[in-house]
Amino acid sequence: MTMLQRSWFLTGLISLGCAALSAYVNFFHAGAQPGWLAQAHVGAAFIGSGLLARFVQGSRKALAGPTSSSMIGTGVVARVGVVTMFVPGKSAFCSPRRSFQLLGFIVCLMVQFVVVAQPAQDQGYTPVKSKPVSHQLAT
Repeated sequence: MTMLQRSWFLTGLISLGCAALSAYVNFFHAGAQPGWLAQAHVGAAFIGSGLLARFVQGSRKALAGPTSSSMIGTGVVARVGVVTMFVPGKSAFCSPRRSFQLLGFIVCLMVQFVVVAQPAQDQGYTPVKSKPVSHQLAT
């Protein structure tokens, strides 16, 4: 098995494990949740854990990856003269793809905390009326 196949295999195992744990909690211990919500929790656990696993596994490659070209900038500063500055290139660690992976994981984590409560049962209670209170200052 090559390194790439091994990393995707590990991502799949992590995703399936998190989805199985979410399914166990939602279908056996969550109470009376609608089926669509339990399925959304399981799907979000699968997708979110896959995104986080790919983010973590790609960190080493992103840190050592190629950067965009660096450049040297020159500018004029009053009373000093011409100043040259080295502007490093942007690294691959903060790429849009990795940002999407983090944001996707956060959205999937937020879905895990959505709970649907049962509607309140009207049991015929009437609100209690309170007596009017006069607000007089004691002298």
